[in-house]
Amino acid sequence: MRLAPSYGFSSVKSLMKKSPGGMLRGEFEHNWKQLTKDIQNHIHSLNWKFKVTCNEKKIEYMNVFAKFMDPHTIKTRDKQGETKLVTGNHIVVAIGGRPKYLDIIGGREEDAYCITSDDLFSLSYSPGKVLVIGASYIALECAGFLISLNFEVVVLVRSMILRGFDQNMAKRIQLHLQSLGVLFMIGFEPTKITKLEDGTPPKFELLATNISKEESKSNLSVFKDTFNTILLAIGRHPSTSALNLDAANVKLNKDSGKIIVNDADQTSTKNIYSLGDCAEGRRELAPLAIQSGKLLARRLYRGSPVLTDYTNVPTTVYTPLEYGCIGLSEEDAIEKYQRSNLEIYHTLFQPIEFVLPHILPQTCYLKVN
Repeated sequence: MRLAPSYGFSSVKSLMKKSPGGMLRGEFEHNWKQLTKDIQNHIHSLNWKFKVTCNEKKIEYMNVFAKFMDPHTIKTRDKQGETKLVTGNHIVVAIGGRPKYLDIIGGREEDAYCITSDDLFSLSYSPGKVLVIGASYIALECAGFLISLNFEVVVLVRSMILRGFDQNMAKRIQLHLQSLGVLFMIGFEPTKITKLEDGTPPKFELLATNISKEESKSNLSVFKDTFNTILLAIGRHPSTSALNLDAANVKLNKDSGKIIVNDADQTSTKNIYSLGDCAEGRRELAPLAIQSGKLLARRLYRGSPVLTDYTNVPTTVYTPLEYGCIGLSEEDAIEKYQRSNLEIYHTLFQPIEFVLPHILPQTCYLKVN
C-alpha cells in the first residue's frame, strides 16, 4: 500500500476480502493520467540518457529513414526530406518490429478502433473495460497489469496460450490470472469491430467466431461484447521492406520478412549483420539483442571469438504470477530426447512472503527437465 501512489492510486475507499490468488479486490481510486505521465517521463529520461551516452562516446545519432544503395552505402532522409549518403565497412541492421494489426473491419491499421501494446501508456484516458486480443507473453502481461489496477479484462485467444513456452507453466499462469478475475475466451477469432460511442473512454463492439474444433473449449459459436479499449498483442513484423535490402544482396525469409543470419549474426552479405527482432530465428527479447550487440562489437573490433548463445536464454514473463525459464520446455525436451530418456522433477512451494497474506501454497511451482 505504501507504493500504491507510485502506480496512480490516490486513495482507497474500501478493501474487500482477498481473491483466491491473494490480491485485494475492492473499490480503488486510480489516476490513470498520473500513471501514464510518470511512465512517459521515465521513457523520455531513458531516451535522453541514450543520446547523452552517444554524445559522450562520440557516436553520431541520426533520426532519419534509411535504405541501402549497395552493401557499403546507406541513403538517409530526414523529416524535412533532405537526403544524405552514409558509408561504412560494417553495417548492422537492428530495426526491431512493428505491431501487427487485424485484417478485419475496424482492425486494420489505417482505420483501426484498436490500440497495440505500444500505445497502452499513451492513452489519455482510463482504459475502462479492456479486451486483450492475443496469447503472447506481452498479451498476458498487459492483462495482468490491468486486472491488478482493477480494470475488467477479457483475453481473446485463437488457439493456445504462450506458444513456445512450457504448456504446464502456461496453464498455471492462465489459472492464476483467472483467479484474479481475467476472463479467457479460447478458440475465438475476431471478425468485426464496430464503434458504438465516442467518449473518454469510447465504446466498441467486438464480434468473434468460434474456430475451435474442441467442443469443450466453449459452447458459444459466436462471442459478442462491448469494450472501452481493444488492445492488440498478436505479434510484430519487421519493417524490412522499406530498407531496399536487394541492393545489398541481403536475403530475407519470404514468409516472415526477417533477415536470414548465421550463428555469427552475419547476413548473406558478409559485411552486413542483423540483430534482434528483425533477424530470423532469434527470440524477440530486448536484453538478448543488447547482449548480441555487445558480443558482435567485440568480435568486430577486439578479435573476440565469442558468439551469442541463442539456445539457453533466461526468459521471464512478468504476469502477476511471474514465470522464469531457461532451456527447453518439457514439450521440446520430449521431442528432442524422447520421453523415455527424460527425468522431470517438480514441486509446489510457498515463498515466505506468501505466508502472512495467506496466498495458497499451491500457487508457486518449480520444474526441472
